[in-house]
Amino acid sequence: MANPPIYGLTGNMGCGKSTVAEFFGKFKDVVVFNADQIAKELLCEEQYSQRLQQLLGPHVFSKGKIDIGKVAQLVFSDYKALRKLESFIHPLTWNSICERMKEHAKISFFLVETALIYETEWQRFFKAVIVVTCDKAQQYHRLRSYRSLSDREIDRRLKRQLANEEKVKRADFVIDTTCSLEEVENKACRLYYHLKGGVKNEEDRCLPRHF
Repeated sequence: MANPPIYGLTGNMGCGKSTVAEFFGKFKDVVVFNADQIAKELLCEEQYSQRLQQLLGPHVFSKGKIDIGKVAQLVFSDYKALRKLESFIHPLTWNSICERMKEHAKISFFLVETALIYETEWQRFFKAVIVVTCDKAQQYHRLRSYRSLSDREIDRRLKRQLANEEKVKRADFVIDTTCSLEEVENKACRLYYHLKGGVKNEEDRCLPRHF
């Protein structure tokens, strides 16, 4: 029996990627992995403490344990530190996801949610990539409201991510969340049934397909 296909789900902060992932997770034959959350869990494992101190310095630790908040502050302000962390944690994260996939059977497909598919060139791991986007005004409104970020901080963080427009150009499928929550769920549902049927031919891959 062939292994279930693996699809990637990405989108910049504030675009609604996690919301779309939650809707896909409602289907019993879909297993969703949050790569960013898995990476955070791995960072907290004691076996990696010494290596992380070598890469990032002891100041990202508090009472002997890594402080994720301090790590975030460091990598958002220091590009070299970000690259060091990514080169270490991304392979570990992908290996962990692959191990977790072995625990699941009789599913239609896997979905891996991660913010940096194109930035880390993870697209090669997926049968297709879904990009979640929205208009800039909506994106900034969400980040101000739900994360209490200033416009300056939003700009600074978004500079670390590929622009929405470029991600949309590279996408296999696009979900625009500049709409009601109900409509977002409807779009995710329609794409689910499309993916469950399989990407079978070149016409099916007329890119990008918007939902």
